[in-house]
Amino acid sequence: MLPVSPFNETHNDNPQYNRWYKEANATLDPGRRRELLHEMQLHDFDQGGYLIPAYIDSLDAYSTKITGWTTSRVGQPLSNFGFENFAFTG
Repeated sequence: MLPVSPFNETHNDNPQYNRWYKEANATLDPGRRRELLHEMQLHDFDQGGYLIPAYIDSLDAYSTKITGWTTSRVGQPLSNFGFENFAFTG
């Protein structure tokens, strides 16, 4: 969410937000850092550019009878699982 971030998708460049970030990184006081991060989160919630258009219901389960799956490379549910490689053994 910073102007110098490699993925600043919302093009955020808020001077106060940038100051909070710099101060949070410079402080050794965990309580003060928590306060600063909270302010940043409030800013993201109230004024940030990300939108969540929908919450998708999904089912996540595990069974020893299902084989052939691999872990997602991107760390998101159902991303790159390759369902065509699944096999049911039971």
